[in-house]
Amino acid sequence: MSQDAWLHPAAISRGYRRRLRAGIATITAVGLVAAGATVVMGEVTTANTDTLKGVGPAGPYGFPVYYEDASGLKLEQCLDANEAMCDPAFLVGEGLDPERPLHIGTTAAESNWPGESFYFQSEAVADTTAGGDATLVMALEATFANEEPKDGDQVVFGRLRIRVDTPAAGTYTVTHPYGVDTFEVDTPADGINFTEDITPAPQNFGLALRSRIAPFLQSTAGPVETDTGTYLADPAVPTAVTGSPFETNFFRVTGPDGQVIAETDQFTLLGKVSTNSGIDPVSATVSEDGDGMFLNVHARAGANDAITVSGEGLAETTLAAGGADGTDYFARVPLTSVPDKVTLLNESDKPVATKTVTVTDLVTVTGAIYSTASQELVITATTSDAVESPQLSYGGQALADGRLTVSGLAIPPASVTVTSAAGGSDTAPVSVTGGALGTAEATTAIAVAPSTTLAGKEVTLDGSSSVNATSYAWAQTKGTPVTLADPSAATTTFTAPDQAAELAFTLTTRAPDGTSVVSEPVTVTVTAADQTPTAVATASTTDPLVGQNVTIDGSGSTNAARYSWTQTGGTPTAFDATAPSFTFAMPSGKAPVTFQLVVTSPNGTVSAPATVTVTAKADILAVTAAEVRTGRNEWRVAGTATITNNNTVSVWTQTATGGKGQLIGTATVEAPAAGATEGIWSVRTRNGVAPAGVTRLIVESSRGGFLKDVTFTSRR
Repeated sequence: MSQDAWLHPAAISRGYRRRLRAGIATITAVGLVAAGATVVMGEVTTANTDTLKGVGPAGPYGFPVYYEDASGLKLEQCLDANEAMCDPAFLVGEGLDPERPLHIGTTAAESNWPGESFYFQSEAVADTTAGGDATLVMALEATFANEEPKDGDQVVFGRLRIRVDTPAAGTYTVTHPYGVDTFEVDTPADGINFTEDITPAPQNFGLALRSRIAPFLQSTAGPVETDTGTYLADPAVPTAVTGSPFETNFFRVTGPDGQVIAETDQFTLLGKVSTNSGIDPVSATVSEDGDGMFLNVHARAGANDAITVSGEGLAETTLAAGGADGTDYFARVPLTSVPDKVTLLNESDKPVATKTVTVTDLVTVTGAIYSTASQELVITATTSDAVESPQLSYGGQALADGRLTVSGLAIPPASVTVTSAAGGSDTAPVSVTGGALGTAEATTAIAVAPSTTLAGKEVTLDGSSSVNATSYAWAQTKGTPVTLADPSAATTTFTAPDQAAELAFTLTTRAPDGTSVVSEPVTVTVTAADQTPTAVATASTTDPLVGQNVTIDGSGSTNAARYSWTQTGGTPTAFDATAPSFTFAMPSGKAPVTFQLVVTSPNGTVSAPATVTVTAKADILAVTAAEVRTGRNEWRVAGTATITNNNTVSVWTQTATGGKGQLIGTATVEAPAAGATEGIWSVRTRNGVAPAGVTRLIVESSRGGFLKDVTFTSRR
């Protein structure tokens, strides 16, 4: 197959790039989001441990000025709707008016900003050998928490998307510049549909550093220079790339038979090289003493930048640079009066970066000492304004001459924060003096032993569950004398005597403070001859949640040398049929899971069966709202669930026969709101399953909840 045959014109169109946001069915608080019901299991088999080096300060529109990779390459948002290298058709389609100045307001209507824009974006598309498509998308995207431009909702996240038309079921391996992913596909017609996002959080721009998109890919042909700046490449012209941490500068899909079904080394690239550093104010504090009144200003910016400060009562001043990498800036400026705010400029940026900083005094906590003897906390602090001496306070209490004693504290705080009437504050840890504070935990001796055994058998005495024990001492208090293997060990053993006997033992444990305690005696009955065994079957819980581990235990059986378990009801589970006990994960379904135990004595006598039944605790689901907007294939389904612990709700279309059709989306059940007892969930998808022919929905939870024949409303 030729290189040209691998490429799709759609890969460089606005229509394709616009689909970056479509299809996210679930947004979680942290971690990765995988969308695509056809992927039975996906695994990152070669993970990218490289990360982006850093993120710049927020610029005038609330987004970071740049993101930087480990090579030092900085990229800014590509926002010029008159520059071909920024894909103007895409930006205009996202709502940017090239005739108006950029602006992000309190509503989408007053803003002039694209709903999506990119620091970095790369796509590769290849034909499969069976005539289908294979698509790879890698991006560092800027958008808004609620999709529409609004100040305060700015988010940036890294995305990796893989979509492949698969010709057969089985294991598929996808190799790309940022690693290797493996997928198990059950339904060939549905293929692979996988999206990995580092979930965006408004204003938390550092989260994007955790994505796999690092370092930025670059064209082997070099950057493109225009009158407006330097760009990674022309996004309309596919190119070979470099930059993969694994030297896998290609996109390859290998099928179940080990044959390559799609491959290309051609990528589209979009990204503008940033020459701006922005400015990150650190502090602006006033000091006044015998030398006069000064403003001390700290800031961070790029190396060799021109940083100035100005405001009422001071001359405009250029800050001096320093620090290990030359990015720390400082100025001490004489004041004729104290301004409320000052303005910092990075005049090296184009346009000039501007930040306004509130002026305060500099508060320093010089001491915070708590005495366990007096239960007093003594705080001392100073202010940089030694002339005006603004009032200092801690917890609403005023410091007198820089000192405050707080009495009657049963325990000390971990730290103290002293605030100034002039706006400054400082936090310092609390030092503790004096003797011990707190009550030493007593020791508890817990002795465990089998209640019965056969003559000549090895018996274990177990004291490992004892609490706060530093030493152990076992003693026999009754019966035919036996020899303990190690009387001072937490767990010891002995050999039962040859004749019938009743033995008793105690355990003495000692605590770190030297106190000791003796356990209640444990009795072991030694049986000389074989007795009819008795099977006893118990469960650690008989009403678990779906997915919860349940231990089935037959160790309470008497005179048992061998165990034989049989599952007699419920969804089949995997277990060790000959073990005294085993653990299984409770499956979903209404049918109880039942196990039967038969034990055999050392001489071959078989017991009567014992039965234990485990029934899953039902998750009760309710749907509070269900709607589809047909114009955008947008589904909105919400409701409640009685179980909130690790519970996921899935919404499906219902077929004419009452079964599951297509997966609409999934959602995590959130904790109940204040005063409520039920958790809440909400599935919202856009450009998802077409509603044509769908009349009912099925709602199912991972904790066993199930609803069918769910109705919904429909509107444009």
